[in-house]
Amino acid sequence: MFAGAIAAAMSAGALPSQATTFNWSISGPGFTGGGTMEVTLLSGVTYSLDSISGNVNGDPILGLSAYDGPDQRIYYPATAVIDTLGFSFSIGDGSTSYNIYEDFGNYDPNSYYSCGGVPYCILGPGATDGSGIGPGGDVVTALETLDIAPVPEPSTWAMMIAGFAGLGWFGYVRRRARQAAAA
Repeated sequence: MFAGAIAAAMSAGALPSQATTFNWSISGPGFTGGGTMEVTLLSGVTYSLDSISGNVNGDPILGLSAYDGPDQRIYYPATAVIDTLGFSFSIGDGSTSYNIYEDFGNYDPNSYYSCGGVPYCILGPGATDGSGIGPGGDVVTALETLDIAPVPEPSTWAMMIAGFAGLGWFGYVRRRARQAAAA
């Protein structure tokens, strides 16, 4: 019974719905960056992006923006962690924004927004208010990586540590009982 309770506590710690913070990172030609995202679970694997922090190419991210009409959604765990609307954020002095979005073949290969067979792209730099979007205004760059993963909450770590301590205590008691029986 004790081992079952420990297993349940440890598996509960792995549930992504427990996470309200996600780590994220990107890399691609001319782009590196990452940071954290604060999210709210909407349903199933869909999270609403509430805030974002970190940096891109050394410039600090100031927060979310409306650039290129994002839906500010994260999907975890899922094949595509974002969708074609993606998420947008402003950097530097706040006048410049980027949008990170997915293209698993959703855009025509000849479309301005096509990632050229790569799943994720970054669009920008563009004005935070969304003006100047499109050919001649912004650049689409295919990303080599986009990683998003939940950060375990402190209560999750506490449950895992308590579970491991309980397993250690259980093993200690069993070993002492075997030693007493052998004597």
